[in-house]
Amino acid sequence: MHGHCDVPSKGGHDGLYLWLKKQRQSYAAGGLGSYQRDKLKAIGALPAPTAGQERYDAIWESNFEQLKRFKKGFGHCNVPARWPKDPKLGSWVYTQRGLKKKGQLRPERVQQLEKLGFKWSVEGFEKELLDSGSHYQAHVKGWEKLFQRLKKWKSKGFIIPMGVDETLRRWAIIQRNYHREGTLPANRQARLESIGFPWKLPKMTELTWAEMFQRVVKFKKRFGHPNVPGTWTEDDSLGNWTAFQRSLYRKGRLEMDRIRKLEALGFSWKRPDGRKMRLTGSHNTEHEERWEKNFRALKKWKDKDFAIKVEDDSRLFRWVNVQREVYRAGLMRPDRQQRLEAIGFRLKRLAQRSDKKWEAKFNLLVRFKKEFNHFEVPTTLDRQLHNWVQRQRKHRKAGRLAKERVRGLESIGFDWTPTLEQTWEELFSELCKWKSKGFKVPVKVQPLQTWANEQRRMHRKGRLRPDRRRRLKEIGFPFEV
Repeated sequence: MHGHCDVPSKGGHDGLYLWLKKQRQSYAAGGLGSYQRDKLKAIGALPAPTAGQERYDAIWESNFEQLKRFKKGFGHCNVPARWPKDPKLGSWVYTQRGLKKKGQLRPERVQQLEKLGFKWSVEGFEKELLDSGSHYQAHVKGWEKLFQRLKKWKSKGFIIPMGVDETLRRWAIIQRNYHREGTLPANRQARLESIGFPWKLPKMTELTWAEMFQRVVKFKKRFGHPNVPGTWTEDDSLGNWTAFQRSLYRKGRLEMDRIRKLEALGFSWKRPDGRKMRLTGSHNTEHEERWEKNFRALKKWKDKDFAIKVEDDSRLFRWVNVQREVYRAGLMRPDRQQRLEAIGFRLKRLAQRSDKKWEAKFNLLVRFKKEFNHFEVPTTLDRQLHNWVQRQRKHRKAGRLAKERVRGLESIGFDWTPTLEQTWEELFSELCKWKSKGFKVPVKVQPLQTWANEQRRMHRKGRLRPDRRRRLKEIGFPFEV
């Protein structure tokens, strides 16, 4: 496919690269069989005689000549990896960069490539080709399509707010970057200038900054925080402006008085948490209508003390839990909180059935810890408790476990990350239950079956710990099947 056996370590060939590396290491150590050695030598995959090296040199020079023709046609050496006219050339270019990085490319070849203007850094390389569109007809069409979309923003000074048309906004930034670097083709520069496209965006004046700041103040008054998401549909320019302030802050270019004003408002210099924004659901019309619809449905449960079960109305049940989660996180809008409290809805949830079930499992875990001095409950002893323990770890890692429950588990010394020793003990206890069946664990019983085979493999290689080998022998575990 590529005319050589120099498999790159990346680009989807990782497995083949590692395999070939292992064969070459075995060959160098004299441990490769004659059949394998002859087969690999026949295709030039192993260090070969001088004739083979000459063949490699001929292939390299042929590709180098192809690269020279490519540069003559396009003005650079950045061959796309999937260039349809010569896919092998793109792969060869990729390989040269990899060899240079590892120090395996011969000095004279490095000099040849550099003299031609070859770039060793490929950061943003594929993106650059995609945007410049100089190798595929589809990319030329793509540039033209975005250019037509850009013309519609002329009346707004070509200022595209964040979140409205992200593809076009980023494309416009890229055109400005290419113009600044002097790499934008002349015909494209002329077309952009013909519609009045500005190469520099206008700077925001003091008046503009003060106006936008006041909009943030109004946003906070309405939603309870000043962190405007980039996708807020009511005022898309405001999300773009707040993101710009964060960018200036990170670069150290935001004035101190502006920093103090924003921080006094509670402004976060970190990008708004997307999950929390989705929880509040208060920044676009669709979410607003959905909240109102659920609120009206909730009012019908007032006479039943809002005791909604999942089987009664699963959507409303989930919505009610989200409102409580938003309240606990301090993200609930004041007006919404007032409306919920006005109909008697308790945002601080009282102890319910789920809490009682959790407490029951917690007490069982306390008794287990007292008896066995660890928290790794074997499935053979109590599968439900075992699964419950795993869920607590999973929920805590995802940030979904209530703080009072986290504190309760930590008060008894709960291990959030089980050690390998605890896992071994748990599986050993489960294995003992299979003694009457000759330790014939079916494949479907996982992870016990895989673990048992791992103990046999470790025993064969002499890597099984003596104390573990002794304990397995004591119960009659067969190391050979």
